Amino acid sequence: MRVFSIFILALFILSCNSSTEENTQQPIEETQPEEEVQPKVQNNFNIYGKVYDAGALNVLNKDCTFNKDCDCCHDELIINQDKTINFISYCEGDVHLMNGFIEKKGDFFELVFDGHAITKTMEQETLENKVAIFTKKVFATDCNGKIQFVFVDEKTAYYAIETENSYTKAIEEWNRLNSR
Repeated sequence: MRVFSIFILALFILSCNSSTEENTQQPIEETQPEEEVQPKVQNNFNIYGKVYDAGALNVLNKDCTFNKDCDCCHDELIINQDKTINFISYCEGDVHLMNGFIEKKGDFFELVFDGHAITKTMEQETLENKVAIFTKKVFATDCNGKIQFVFVDEKTAYYAIETENSYTKAIEEWNRLNSR
């Protein structure tokens, strides 16, 4: 009888432990690792003679526009028919200007900035700076029917998206800002 009691007690304890374990275990949800979204590279875009808003991912809206309500978060890229580029960075009080050219390189484009930078201050002072000539590798993709450039060599995600802004007005603004 004693052996039988120990056997029943052991069985009872084991059954309590297994039910406790069953109750405390959380169901394991299978999660799929998030796929890294790779932009679909397009090679058939007409990118020339257009104006592009540019900015970092943190100011890019889902509708392929940029939030321009912050300081130094609105840039403009103008790509001319002759493959030259004009770049304007708007900061509260200052405007920074650079130019260069764009070149097609297989599946991507290369923006080459010529090393000449101009800053216009709020006081209308013009500061000219020599910076190192540098290049930016970009892919052209589609963003809701607009051309989107994805800058691939940036430490932070940076984009330029085609706008409906007038090319003529953008060039006039560039010339006004670039006049000494």
